[in-house]
Amino acid sequence: MTAPQPKPDPSDRKSRFARADAVAVYVLAVIFIAWVAAIAIRNHAAKDDIHVIAAEQDAEPYRIDPNRAPAAELMLLPGIGKVRARRIVAWREANGPFTRLDQIRQAAALRARDMENIRNLITLDASPAQEER
Repeated sequence: MTAPQPKPDPSDRKSRFARADAVAVYVLAVIFIAWVAAIAIRNHAAKDDIHVIAAEQDAEPYRIDPNRAPAAELMLLPGIGKVRARRIVAWREANGPFTRLDQIRQAAALRARDMENIRNLITLDASPAQEER
């Protein structure tokens, strides 16, 4: 008969698991700290982007002069497609430079809402007739 095998010491098993648990907790803590740091860095970068966007919004917008702009440039305006841009250019060629905003509205057959959308994006200040003088 063989001698009975000794039972493992329970305190030895606990120390092995305690060591493995400590390593697991340490690894999870490092992953968690890295995750929190990544979120903080991303949020900080997003705040910097917001300041840049706000500064760009304060800048004077580029204004299109319908008295000099080709049809392709007029098409950059909201609500102005190829047909309306061509109407504006044709009216300008037939009648001379625009002097009032309502002339543009009539030439392009714009609704009041469309005209309000482009009112701040166009300028009639520098007409070709004024530049020649």
